[in-house]
Formats: sequence, structure tokens, C-alpha cells
Amino acid sequence: MRFLYNPFLLYIFIFLLGWPMFNSCAQIGSTEQQNGPTDSRFPYDLSAPKIDLLPRVLEEISGITFHPKFPGLLFAIEDETGNLYAYDLENSKIAWTVTFGKNGDYEEVTTDGDSFYVLRSDGSIFSFGLDTNRRIYGLKHHNKLLPAGEYEALAFSPAEQKLIAVCKVCKVDRKEKRTTGYKIDILPDDQLRLASSFSIDMDDLQRLDRSMAKTFKPSAIAYRQLTREWYVLSSIDRAIVVLDSTFTPKHIARFKRKDYKQPEGITFDSTGHLYISSEGGDITDGKLYKFNLK
Repeated sequence: MRFLYNPFLLYIFIFLLGWPMFNSCAQIGSTEQQNGPTDSRFPYDLSAPKIDLLPRVLEEISGITFHPKFPGLLFAIEDETGNLYAYDLENSKIAWTVTFGKNGDYEEVTTDGDSFYVLRSDGSIFSFGLDTNRRIYGLKHHNKLLPAGEYEALAFSPAEQKLIAVCKVCKVDRKEKRTTGYKIDILPDDQLRLASSFSIDMDDLQRLDRSMAKTFKPSAIAYRQLTREWYVLSSIDRAIVVLDSTFTPKHIARFKRKDYKQPEGITFDSTGHLYISSEGGDITDGKLYKFNLK
């Protein structure tokens, strides 16, 4: 039988043969854009930190911060005792310790450049000053300041001169696609007053990364002065969420559980380095990670 050449039919045949491959590639490209790495704009290299193995007493390290009056020291708390530890970064050891409260589940520490503020998991806040002789003064316990819930994230906003607390699990967020935060006034008499609330919308987080869960449970928060952004660390979600100054999500950096066992502390030094602390375990020590800018 003689074959009759028809250019039109040949074009149709080539189109039908190639379409499945083209369509598959288009779908793959779309998936990578929506579900692929979300830390392309993240300014720190999470794969190459400097690591300090912490003393055994900081096995349960839960919060870290710097104080401008004490250069070279990183201040830390852990979630079992009411101690504040001054950690010497140059010599990788605890320089000294002060006690501010009884044993308890303390989760976060921050400072406004003058006083320290320590957050307990029930939302209570302890505030106190520390003089150059390492003596605590003006200790206050601010009880029932925040609505009922579990809290692990507290930071100071230099722009607003307020404390910022974010829920981990709060009654107000039950059955809602949001995580609520609160702004707290620091009054002249060292009293604290609840000022207002804000929310982190889950839809915004899932638009940035579809793999984010239906709830967001912050472990710590820190303010990055250089860019006026908030960095929110979530150990459960294995993520650092970057928020703008209005607490709107901008991007998300994910990390692997094998690299960071239980990260619960985050802060920045005066030169912009990022620090993250992670709890240890029965056979492992707590760790302090320092990240340089890319």
C-alpha cells in the first residue's frame, strides 16, 4: 500500500506525541515553585553554623538574649530552674549565674537594654535589673498578664518600645486558622500592661509553603534590627518564619530534625549574627549555633 504524505497530519502526530512530556514538565515546574525551598531569600546559611557544645547544666536551654551592658556574654535560661546564666562566648563556658525565681518551666528571656524579662510557659513574666556587680534588683512577677494559654516566645520591639509575646497554644486560637500575639506596654514604674493583640494568619504561611501544618506553634521570637523583621522559630514545625514589621509572613526557612534536635532559642548579636540554641537529651548536650550572613 502506498503511503500518502500529508504535512498537516504529521504536525498533529508530533503535537500529540510531545504533549504529555510538555505537560508533565510544566506541572513539575509549577510544583517546585509552590512547594520547593522557601529560604532562597533567607540571609543566613543554615547548613554551616559554628557550634558550641553547652555545659550539662544547659541541657534544657530554652531562651537566649544579649544585653548591651554585658559585652561578650550571651544570657540563657533553661526550663527547669529560675536561673539566668551568663555564657562567655569567647571561652565557651558559663561565666556566672544569678537566681531570679523558684524552679519552673521558663521558656524565653529578652531585654529592653535595661531590664531582663523572663517568660514562663503559663504566660507569667518576671522582670528585673542586673547591676555590674551581678546583683538582681527590682524583681517583679507579672502574673495573669496574658490570656490563658501556653507561651514560649517573647521579645522586645525597639521600634514600639513594647514587649511582644506570641502564643504557642492558646484558647483564643482554638478552631481558628491563626496564631495570636500580644503587645505589652512597659510602664515607667516597671509595671507591664497588655496593650493590643495581632495575629499570624495560617493562610499566609501556607501560601509561602504548602507543607506547613494547619497550626503554627512558635518556640521563640527575635527582632532583626538590620531589616526590621521578626524571626519566629518553631521547633515543632521545623521552621524559621520571617515576618515584616506588621507581623505579616514574608518567607520561611525549613531545617531538618537531624540537624537541630529541639531548637527553642533565637537571638541576634549587635553585628547581625544569628544564634539558635537547641536542647540536648539523655545522651547529648545542648548546643548553641552561630550563623554568619551569606
